[in-house]
Amino acid sequence: MLKLLENGINFDETTQKLWENRLIDSEKWILDAIQGHTNHCWLEFCNEWIPRLQNDPHIQSIPTSREDFVRMVTERPDYMNRKQKEDNRNKQDHLKQFSQFTVE
Repeated sequence: MLKLLENGINFDETTQKLWENRLIDSEKWILDAIQGHTNHCWLEFCNEWIPRLQNDPHIQSIPTSREDFVRMVTERPDYMNRKQKEDNRNKQDHLKQFSQFTVE
C-alpha cells in the first residue's frame, strides 16, 4: 500500500487561519479531493485501456473488478505509467532534434 505524506503536512499559522476560514474539516476536504482525483484517474485509465484491450486479438475477456482490471493492464509489456510516458516522449523529442541534422 502506498502511504502518502508520511511525515504529514505542516501549515504555518497564516495558512492554518486561511484554511479554517474556508473549511470546517480540512482533513476531510483533503481526503475528498484525493478521492475525487482517484475517480478521475480511474475514468481516464478506462477510457485509454478498454478500447486497446477490445482491439487486442490476444485478449479473451476483460475483468470487471477494478483491482483485476488495473493488474491486467499494468502487467502488460506495453504498459507505461505517467513517468515512463514522459521519459519516452522526451527521448523521442531528443531523437527528432538530432534527426533534423544531416551529414554532408
